[in-house]
Amino acid sequence: AFTDAQLLGYDKFWDMVSVEKTLFGNVEGRVRKSFDRGMAQGRAEGEARGRAEEKLSTAGRLKQLGVSVETIKAATGLLDEEIQQID
Repeated sequence: AFTDAQLLGYDKFWDMVSVEKTLFGNVEGRVRKSFDRGMAQGRAEGEARGRAEEKLSTAGRLKQLGVSVETIKAATGLLDEEIQQID
């Protein structure tokens, strides 16, 4: 009961819906990948910062116990300057 023009308009409408869904899906996927990459980078940076703080904390405790700078360097991997700056 539809005219050819109406059927053509109907088909065009659903073609546009399909294109919109495809475009939105592509953008959504890229946003998800960027978000996941950012979270992984932030987690890695946080873990690295935590390890560095733990090294300094360990070095500080060893220094308070009177352990030599050479031994602290060997145990923590810190530089002389970093160990000297620990209070």
